[in-house]
Amino acid sequence: APDILKTNFNDDNLFYALMAAYKTSDIELATQLALLYTYSFKEFDNNQKVALIILMYNDKTIEAFYAGQKLVNNYKQLTITDYSTYYKLASLYDLNEANNFYNSISSKLFTKDKLIILANGNPTIVQILTLLESYFAETEGNSDYQALLAQYLEIVSKRTGNSDGSLIINLAENTLKNNPKGELYLGDIYYKLGLKTKAVAHWNAAMEAYPADVKSRLFM
Repeated sequence: APDILKTNFNDDNLFYALMAAYKTSDIELATQLALLYTYSFKEFDNNQKVALIILMYNDKTIEAFYAGQKLVNNYKQLTITDYSTYYKLASLYDLNEANNFYNSISSKLFTKDKLIILANGNPTIVQILTLLESYFAETEGNSDYQALLAQYLEIVSKRTGNSDGSLIINLAENTLKNNPKGELYLGDIYYKLGLKTKAVAHWNAAMEAYPADVKSRLFM
C-alpha cells in the first residue's frame, strides 16, 4: 500500500495505506499515516474520523490529545470509551480542557458513565462521593456499583495524604458487600490512615480471592 503513495498521493490512497497497515497490525505505521492524513486532509468526513480514532488510541505523544480534541469537537456519534480516552489525555496535557470537556457533556450522561469517565482523570473527592452515592441509590448496590466503588477505592488509596480516604471510608464501609477487591483496597486506605488493625481485618476478608496480594500486604 505505501508504494501507491509514491506515484499517486491523494486522500483515498493515503487512507487505504493507513487502513492496510492497521488491519495487518502494523500499528506504528498506521499511526504515522493517520497523523499524515489528519494534517493533509481537513474535511471532517468518516475517513477523517477513523484516522483520528486510530491516532487518539495509539499515538504516544501529545498528537493523541490533539486528535481527540478534533474528534469531540467535530463528531457527535462517539462512545463512552472515546470520551474516557479523550478525558484521560486532556487530564494529562491540559487540565482546564479536561474540566471544561467533562462539564460540557456531564448533563447528557448517566451516573455510571460519569463515574467511568472521571476515573480516567483526577476527580475531586466531592465529585466521587456525590456520584457514588447517587449510583448506589439507583442500583441498590449491585455488582456494577461494587466494581466502581472498588475502582475508586483504589484511586483514593494511591493519593498522598489522608483526607480523601477518611471522607470516602464511611461510604465504602456502609455499601461494600461481598466484594473482595473492594475489601483489599479498603484495607489499603485504612493502612494509609494508620489504622493497621482495621486494615488487616479487611485484607483478611479478601484472603480467599487474593491470597498473594493479601500476604504481600501483611508482611509490608
